[in-house]
Amino acid sequence: MDKCPICNSPMIGYDEFSDDVYVCNCHRCGEFKITNEAIKFQCSHLNDKQIANISGWIRETQSSKTILTAEIIKSLMTLKTLTLLDKATLILKYLENEFPVAGKALNLECNKIGEVLNIIKTDSFPEDNKDPFYQ
Repeated sequence: MDKCPICNSPMIGYDEFSDDVYVCNCHRCGEFKITNEAIKFQCSHLNDKQIANISGWIRETQSSKTILTAEIIKSLMTLKTLTLLDKATLILKYLENEFPVAGKALNLECNKIGEVLNIIKTDSFPEDNKDPFYQ
């Protein structure tokens, strides 16, 4: 498997976890476990927004022990796209975790905001160019 079964981006790597479950590591989605059934269900059923939403959900639940099945992917297809306010809230939560002491100096370079949001260059993922956050 050289491409992510969710977003079709290049994979960093993958490994067989069990007979029917793989551990995937994707530049965009991060590390996750997925069943063979879910891989076969594949994302040919998904539009660009659904891919972006599911990829974001996977990245946000990295510590979860969830194994993606076809049923879970079907349920994730109904996720709503984050609003600009939701994205700003995520940035503030990140800053709160990184700088928990009030009054402590805050040095965050503007070019690091993409990393904060776990967004890879938009030219690598053209569907993200439709996102109002980038306009």
